[in-house]
Amino acid sequence: MLSLGIDIGTSTVKLVLLKNQEIEKQWMAVHHGNPFVCLKKGLSTLELAMDTPFSLCVTGSNTEALLEQDSAIPSLGDIPAIVEGVRWIIPQVGSVIEIGSQGARFITDLQSRAPQFSVNEHCAGGTGSFFEDQMSRVGCRLGDYSSLVEQAQSVPRLSGRCAVFAKTDIIHRQQEGAATPDILLGLCYAMIRNYKATIVRRLPVCKPVVFNQDGPTFRHVGQISRVFQWMRRVTTEVTTTVRTQLFDRHDSCRRTL
Repeated sequence: MLSLGIDIGTSTVKLVLLKNQEIEKQWMAVHHGNPFVCLKKGLSTLELAMDTPFSLCVTGSNTEALLEQDSAIPSLGDIPAIVEGVRWIIPQVGSVIEIGSQGARFITDLQSRAPQFSVNEHCAGGTGSFFEDQMSRVGCRLGDYSSLVEQAQSVPRLSGRCAVFAKTDIIHRQQEGAATPDILLGLCYAMIRNYKATIVRRLPVCKPVVFNQDGPTFRHVGQISRVFQWMRRVTTEVTTTVRTQLFDRHDSCRRTL
């Protein structure tokens, strides 16, 4: 039995093909504002014959246009997809951290029947796009982050709540002579401080905590390790389990079975 899960997100399209509930193929690409062109390309890489029977489910922030074309396509909301997907892969999960290109979420108490969750509101501050925008301000590519940040000697204080304030802080730190690696490290810490203050807030942090990599921003070891180091420093209640699987896409597949 083949099942196909599709996530059409803000910046990426992700596909997971399951065969008898085991991963057969998976694919992800940045869509650069053309999600359906990207989706067509992704589907072609799966090499499914036209007469191959399979079940389907979609999720993600950009699925509305697809559902307008065919409302009969099964769909699943972001939060339920993440919850059930993470539970399937890591049954003992307590909380989930997810920071995407435009959205950030914290889901906790996953061992209960009614997990609690919080998401960012209208502002993209502290999300992946915010991080990438600030990287470009200091003239760096996202892929260079890991190698550069290892050279950091200090952590300058930067704003993580607003792109305008962050830009001002970066300019001030540069005028003060702060090195680029230090600014990059300060940027990551600022972003996580914002995540904890505006999204986690007073929600309980249940162990173990899973970091769900959603999109291309946090696919580099440097960012992930800094996130975990900071979370461990601010609270002893947080432990982390790193899994790079596409949790919510997996659950989209499972829901079709």
